[in-house]
Amino acid sequence: MTAEADAAAEETRKRLADTAVLQAHGLTHLSFSTIELASNPVGLLLKLSAVARDTMGTPAMVGNWTEAGVAAGVAVHKGSHTGEPLPMEDAVDGAIDRLSFDTALEPEKTRKRALNNTPSRIRTGINCLRPFGPADMIDNWVPFTNDYHAQVPINLMTDWLPIPAIGYLDFLYRTPDIYYGPLPFNEAWQGQPLIVDTKAPNAFKVFQGDDDDLMAQNMLQSYMRQGAIYKAATGCNFATLILHPDQVTGSVARDDKTWTPRFEWIELTPEREAVAIAQVRSQVASMVKFLSISTDVEELATYVTPDRSYYKFQGPRAQAAIAELWG
Repeated sequence: MTAEADAAAEETRKRLADTAVLQAHGLTHLSFSTIELASNPVGLLLKLSAVARDTMGTPAMVGNWTEAGVAAGVAVHKGSHTGEPLPMEDAVDGAIDRLSFDTALEPEKTRKRALNNTPSRIRTGINCLRPFGPADMIDNWVPFTNDYHAQVPINLMTDWLPIPAIGYLDFLYRTPDIYYGPLPFNEAWQGQPLIVDTKAPNAFKVFQGDDDDLMAQNMLQSYMRQGAIYKAATGCNFATLILHPDQVTGSVARDDKTWTPRFEWIELTPEREAVAIAQVRSQVASMVKFLSISTDVEELATYVTPDRSYYKFQGPRAQAAIAELWG
């Protein structure tokens, strides 16, 4: 055999071995969120364990209902009598009602902050996306569906993943309207198919131009990893829309109170895409290495000490799941 054939055979052998490790843990496909758990083994084990449950906390609920509220304001339900998205305030109210219900068991201070800050995120998202025209949704989509299966699905099989990756798109514009004036990102993308993923981070950060903020840079790289997977699956351009609460200045007493929308567009450039794919490959390799130690999740848990103060584990669901697996 030639050196090239030997290398190809070794790559195939390794790929099959990696596939077997993941399948032994019941993983027949990977999602972006699962791949991101490579750096969070506690979250990975909670996902794979017999006590697996929804460990979603307030930040994730805010993200979900921000996206759902924006969708209600920019997408058209197939059964709509008007042929238009919901009016903005109807979209906001519907999402906030559901966020209020979902966060009923969350810490009161955290819940109050979420309910106060989320409406402005939704309004900003609607204003940012409406110029593209109605987003493409699946036929049975209805407003305020907090179910990822109600989003446009994607499937990716590539040589840099041992098993297929699946995903669900926040907003797909197969034939976006032409902006009148410069786009908020790459003007060369005018009229080209576009995927937009909304994010509602817990703390205000400037994601581009502040290289000293390591948390912001880590979050930005995570968003681009998601974009690289989605672009590989669809060939569409990808941009993340960061939605922050409005900046409030002045006061009611002085009659000078103002609200300034805060948002940031981040495009998946070729440079970011190359870095992101390399990072995804490394994440999956790390996950496979860890899971290859044992097929028993409880045994794997003995190698990990959960940080119960970690912000993603602050909700009662997460704390209960950790207690059940680690005691």
